[in-house]
Amino acid sequence: MLTRSAILTLLSSCLALAQTRFADSFQSLTNAYRVARTEGRFGEAARRRADARDLLQRLSPDAPQFTRLAMEVSRLYAHAARTAEARAVLEDAVKRGGNRPQTADLLSELSIYWAQDRSLMSAIRHAEQAVVADERSGRAHEYLYQNLSALYRQAGREDEVPGVVAKLRARVPDSGYLASMEDGIGNTEAAEAAYLQQVANSKEANRSATLLTLANFYEQHERFAEAAASLQQAIAITGNQSPWFSTNLARVWTKAGNTEAADQVYQTALTQRDAPWTTPSNTPPFSRITSAPTRAKAF
Repeated sequence: MLTRSAILTLLSSCLALAQTRFADSFQSLTNAYRVARTEGRFGEAARRRADARDLLQRLSPDAPQFTRLAMEVSRLYAHAARTAEARAVLEDAVKRGGNRPQTADLLSELSIYWAQDRSLMSAIRHAEQAVVADERSGRAHEYLYQNLSALYRQAGREDEVPGVVAKLRARVPDSGYLASMEDGIGNTEAAEAAYLQQVANSKEANRSATLLTLANFYEQHERFAEAAASLQQAIAITGNQSPWFSTNLARVWTKAGNTEAADQVYQTALTQRDAPWTTPSNTPPFSRITSAPTRAKAF
């Protein structure tokens, strides 16, 4: 007789196999859709797209790939400029998902489609629902707050942005989005503290990138000496091998009216013009706005 542990192991294996087969079937359909569309067989492409949508209906919303596949199906319609159907796919997925954590991601995607259709009020409504769903789930997807605050600004509802920033501050005090959002509502001291914290928390490989972001903040506020100091730290970390940082430093000194220091930086950069061009990588996503797929010709 099989033990309870053995039965659970067998069931888990069967479930994993079923999910793999489902994913393979779905991938085959989407590949067939793309090939048919590329070759101009639009009727065939439409049938394969509908088959993918039907297959999604058979997938349990508890499946780990449910949200990803729902978004993929909606994008098949969006790429064909059939945004009403793209939204319908997501709206159905939201209903089926109920109070599951991934519902926030689906609502955020819906918000993007409404924004692209220039229906700002609908975009805001879904972005607000996404934040509520995220809070209910206990997760903290920071980009949802960034997107909502950006939509409020587009709608001229600046007075509602501080509330969004306060929510993010309470939930994710060290968020990579928080510094720029604080700065956007005039909390300059809080923004500076957040940027400095990001520098302190950054790994050595990313330190120069966070210092560049801090320098940009100081430069925007015409605090040129502090901007220069941040860039000099970045140059020290990169071993003075990055013209990227030197160019920024020269610009800062020029803005500050210190042309002598700017010329000195330029001269130093010229002596290293044969060095490999190094640019900062892994820059924190302070202004990331989720984008939806590019539209294409309808068929």
